[in-house]
Amino acid sequence: MAVKEGTVAFEETTPYNRLFDLDVLIKEGETAHSLSRGELNLPVRTCLICGRPAKECGRSRRHTVAGLQDRVAVLIKQAIQAN
Repeated sequence: MAVKEGTVAFEETTPYNRLFDLDVLIKEGETAHSLSRGELNLPVRTCLICGRPAKECGRSRRHTVAGLQDRVAVLIKQAIQAN
């Protein structure tokens, strides 16, 4: 559980860390599943463009691919400038 909390903290530390989607897998018997934020009562991932829940925007295709690419490009430029 602490590992998932750490990955979420990393993802939320800077706007450009949001480009990472780190999963934590939990093995239960012979199967494994990805530990979700909801299982730990952590906030859902938000959309890079509008801040709504990311799954909501993804499913409804609320934003254009070009709009998302533009936002990602800005975040990458921010990451380069920060380092």
